[in-house]
Amino acid sequence: MNESINVRRVQTLRNLKNSFNNFSDDIQGSLIAIEHELQRVLDSLKRNLEACERNVANTKEELQDAREALRDRESMDDDECYDDIDEYIERVEEARRKLVYAENERFKSRRWLAKIETAIQHFGIHAKRLKALATDRTDKAKAILDQAMVDLQKYLNLSTPIGSEIEILSNSNRPLERTISEPKRTTGRWVKNGVIDLGINEIPIPKDIVGSQDFKKVPIEEMRAGLERLKEMMPIIQSGVGAKKDYWVERDRQLGLDNFNGYVKIYDAFYGHDAIRVEKIDNKYDIINGRHRIWLAKQMGITNLPINLVEFK
Repeated sequence: MNESINVRRVQTLRNLKNSFNNFSDDIQGSLIAIEHELQRVLDSLKRNLEACERNVANTKEELQDAREALRDRESMDDDECYDDIDEYIERVEEARRKLVYAENERFKSRRWLAKIETAIQHFGIHAKRLKALATDRTDKAKAILDQAMVDLQKYLNLSTPIGSEIEILSNSNRPLERTISEPKRTTGRWVKNGVIDLGINEIPIPKDIVGSQDFKKVPIEEMRAGLERLKEMMPIIQSGVGAKKDYWVERDRQLGLDNFNGYVKIYDAFYGHDAIRVEKIDNKYDIINGRHRIWLAKQMGITNLPINLVEFK
């Protein structure tokens, strides 16, 4: 084997694979952020409509009171009652104008709420397609890169004439080195274990995350609340009762929880399309997706998480 072979190309493939991961994560994170913002707008419009409904009810009562006061005044036998009758009539007219204005505001609030609900529904359809596209296509691309790295690894693991092996460099700034090492495997494949309950103590803590300022896509407090709810859900999921998403959809319905505040959101984040993904080679773990969740879980003292584990065997 020519000792000048540039094995840095393996690292180039790994960097490309990480770029695919980051691309997929960015799309997923951006879509989730947009969904959260749309939900906040929707909640705000619902509160505004509730206020409009209360205002209409109050102005109807005010109009009814003004009319009754006018009738009472008109029913008096005293001829002097007509000296201030115009004041009572003006109160009725003012209450009527306020009611017309309140009902108009309620109509506009209902119309905007309907428009936003329709827009969110349409966005949800497109977002679902985009998430699937980002996940499926990048997964296919990563699978091809995985196979390319496996094939190249086999080639690099062939013994040199003096019985040593070329070490794959992880830093392209270092000179090419040859080291005497333990025999390496020349065969293997990636095995998808699916989402499993995995201890996170051996998974290295992400060094680029140090605090709340590093949580850009999802605020740290929102993620913390999600992890707390996950702790409540995991025993039910592990028992088999809540293993399917339908269980949590029904639970949200019974509790009257919307998508932003419900259990389904947490289920999707940890068992669905946005599950934490970790790759394992020998005893080393590489976080592909979910670095912030793993970092925060470690800070909270959580020892196990549902993780989509892909293992090289």
